[in-house]
Amino acid sequence: LNKTRYTFNGKKQTPSVILTDSDGNALIENTDYIVKMPDGMKDVGSYKIEVVLNGSRYSGNAELSFRIAPKGTNITRLRAAKKSVAIKWKKRTSQTDGYQIRYSVDSRFKKGNKLVTVNKGNKNSKKLTGLQAKKKYYITIRTYKTIGKQRYYSEWSKKYKVTTR
Repeated sequence: LNKTRYTFNGKKQTPSVILTDSDGNALIENTDYIVKMPDGMKDVGSYKIEVVLNGSRYSGNAELSFRIAPKGTNITRLRAAKKSVAIKWKKRTSQTDGYQIRYSVDSRFKKGNKLVTVNKGNKNSKKLTGLQAKKKYYITIRTYKTIGKQRYYSEWSKKYKVTTR
């Protein structure tokens, strides 16, 4: 597939299939292989595309998959308080079940990360408590959508920094 991850935009996503044989020769669609696309392919989730090889030179089939992730969000306001930070973000109501906030004193998020999950998609604020006083924290946020037992996450937002009082 030319692309295996998309972001939800309300439109049908159709990745193109490019096949080559072991010698590097490009195969021709509808001559050497047939692509079977599933219905829908516009909501958040995982989709499987079936490729069936046909003709005298090729045989077999393969299943290729791609994902559609929810649209991300951004933090709109950070307010520092004594040993806490109040966060507000842009609410996403379509194809979103909740938010995940990541914060750390490490600007690269390599160690000491903390995660807070907000399980309500209609909420757009959270207060982080129990932080150290007069310490610089880096914060990012992302959205998620749960389908069955699988969670699909957006990309992390840009990094924001705030110093507690």
